Amino acid sequence: MASCECCKTEFSWSGLLRRNFLYAELECKNCGCVHKITWPSRFAVTSLSVVPMLIFGLTLTPFENTLTTMGIGLIVFTLGMLITPVAVNYKFVRK
Repeated sequence: MASCECCKTEFSWSGLLRRNFLYAELECKNCGCVHKITWPSRFAVTSLSVVPMLIFGLTLTPFENTLTTMGIGLIVFTLGMLITPVAVNYKFVRK
């Protein structure tokens, strides 16, 4: 999991999840250093969450009901987003 480059404090899971969803800057609560998600990590977030949802929703739709397909697609998206805090990297921007 990601940690602050200045003081080596690990970021919280919920903080990383919110920041990954919005691609927002992340501020360390211990020292105040600001970190930003890297471009390859943005690609990883999209690959782990949006792409599987689209593949399931557009090609692997085994259900006749559209709402069921959308619901399962949202579950796939949520599971992908829950993995992202482990897969992303942040770089130091400013103190």
